[in-house]
Amino acid sequence: MPGYSFSSFAQIDPSSTTSFISAKNPIPATATATATRTSMATQRILAAAEHNNHLLDVLSRTDYAAPELSQTIEYASGLRAILAKEEQKLQRLVAATVKEHHEHESYRDSTVRRLAYKLSGQKGKFNEKAEKEEREWLEAIQDELQAKRAVEHLKANLVDAEATASRLKLVVDEHQAAQSELDALYNSIFSGPSPEFPNEDFKEGTVKAAQATFEEVQQRLSMEAQVREVLGDAELFMGRCIRNIEDALHASTMDAWGIGGSFADMNERSALAQSQSHASQVEMLVSQARRMQPIIQALGPMNIAQGNLMSDIIFDNVFSDMAFHDKIKDSKAQVLGAAARLRNEVQKSDERLGSLKAEVKEKKLALEEKRRELQDERRSVFERISNDLPSYSADITNNDSVWPPRLSAQHDVHSALYGEDLQQTSTQPGGYNTEAYPPTYDSYSSSSTSPAVFVIVVRQERSGEEYIGSPEEKKQADLGQYLAADY
Repeated sequence: MPGYSFSSFAQIDPSSTTSFISAKNPIPATATATATRTSMATQRILAAAEHNNHLLDVLSRTDYAAPELSQTIEYASGLRAILAKEEQKLQRLVAATVKEHHEHESYRDSTVRRLAYKLSGQKGKFNEKAEKEEREWLEAIQDELQAKRAVEHLKANLVDAEATASRLKLVVDEHQAAQSELDALYNSIFSGPSPEFPNEDFKEGTVKAAQATFEEVQQRLSMEAQVREVLGDAELFMGRCIRNIEDALHASTMDAWGIGGSFADMNERSALAQSQSHASQVEMLVSQARRMQPIIQALGPMNIAQGNLMSDIIFDNVFSDMAFHDKIKDSKAQVLGAAARLRNEVQKSDERLGSLKAEVKEKKLALEEKRRELQDERRSVFERISNDLPSYSADITNNDSVWPPRLSAQHDVHSALYGEDLQQTSTQPGGYNTEAYPPTYDSYSSSSTSPAVFVIVVRQERSGEEYIGSPEEKKQADLGQYLAADY
């Protein structure tokens, strides 16, 4: 009988097309698992690419919202504090108006006082006192109305700020949702530091730095825009203050020349009261702007001339009228000086706004560029991983020397052992009839739950070629000795 040696055997899982190991061309056992893991990574990378682009677009569109929302919330908080003070002031003025009205009606309707002045021959004094009480009441009403307008203005600004904050909150929510989704996507691929991708880590750091710089400049821009809005409101009240003081100056001129009498005097006091109220609004708004932007300079004093009882009634003559007229002129000079300084601050704020808008645009472009670089780097990593994938399945399928398997040797061994024909149920790898392979060598099987097939390749020692002998000769071979000798 020719001499034979046991060359090799392998366990074959008939249900897998990639687990068949050729005795002549063995494939590493980890090849299939590696190929499978790599294939899954490729699919994840390819599937994530389009979604990644979408998320980056959302972030770029909503970058401005977070710093602007922070500044708007701070602005609204400041408005609430000012509004609370103005409402308290309004309550005091309402109480003062009620008091003045009560005193006016009490004096006007007092028959006893009227009769007393009449009997003493001072009926004119009574009328002057009654007019004075009426003026004080009317001035209290004007102060109350001015305070109400200021409160309404603050409430309107607060409503606008809250509406802006609500709108920005939606944008911030969208931004945060996209950022969270993008972080989850990248963490699933680049979880933690990636020493194998140092360039990707470096570019990710540059993106974070550019993002922080952009947010800082965007916040300064939002703050400056609100400062400019407050200064614009101050300009509006400053204009009203100047008009009121000019009206008071005109009424004072008429009173000094003896034209208009008590009516001119009443108009003068009313105009001065309104001018004082508007000057107070200007000072409040400028103070608010300075809290947000400390480089804004103070406007200086705006002392509005005010009359008194002695000059109005007892010493009311042409000289006192001219002296008071000069005081009104001094007040107008102070107001005009403050208005000039306010215009200068408004101009500087406009310049800062223009500079910050240009800087924000520059930083936004830089941030987008860094994000594109990071995206390109990650895309490059994706492509590099995809290009490095080994094609084990394709190699096995296209290798004619391996597929189809060597059926002649298998057929001979099987026939020698069992006297049956090997039945091939499929021309594809792994498509063999498992019923033709009884589990004879269970002790060598790595799995006790699935059928195992051992392919025995018998080679002729003399020529190195496969020997195809008769079934009777192969049955005479001591298979146990070969297995024991090789294992």
